[in-house]
Amino acid sequence: GFQHGIGILGHAAPLIFKYNIAELHIAASFTYGNTVPCASDPTIDEHFTIAGNRTVHNGYDKTRQAKVKNIYCFKNNHPEIGNLPIKVCWKSQGAKNCGKCEKCMRTACEFLAEGGDVVGLSLEKFDGNYAKDFIINKFWLTENLRADWTGAQASLIKNNPHFKRKSDNINWLKEVDFNKINNKFSKQIKHRITIIDKTMRKLIPRKIK
Repeated sequence: GFQHGIGILGHAAPLIFKYNIAELHIAASFTYGNTVPCASDPTIDEHFTIAGNRTVHNGYDKTRQAKVKNIYCFKNNHPEIGNLPIKVCWKSQGAKNCGKCEKCMRTACEFLAEGGDVVGLSLEKFDGNYAKDFIINKFWLTENLRADWTGAQASLIKNNPHFKRKSDNINWLKEVDFNKINNKFSKQIKHRITIIDKTMRKLIPRKIK
């Protein structure tokens, strides 16, 4: 996150100058009170100015689940727009979502918890059973990610939605204790190995090609 905020804002610079845009909005990466060190932050973005314009770090006051609900409600209230494909994936190339990484699965669960259709959002590769195994048994959830998953869980319990596809069933999420999600011994060992590996990669000089 040391480049994407200012990098994205920089891309808008020619348009700001050409069209004399007074206010530029950039979507918030995190939520107030649930942040990690990141260069895309209101304390940085809102000091970015070109040709006298003002930059707004938009949505910092809303949780990720609240943002998902806004998108879901907009799509629901405007059926004429049809599908509303979104791109959230860090792993895949192009405009598609892999449906198998943590971010894809988190986003799918958040929309399903609101009653959304993941197929229309370009998350059709999502599989609830795969997500269950991945999140509970394999993936180490940081504090800010646990907050996002807890938000999806709360909406799922509140809305108790119907799932259009068998593979979209995420009712298992209702029973997950996210305070203990990282307690599995196998998870902790894998996490420690990952930390050691990253540390060693920093210490050992890379070979010059």
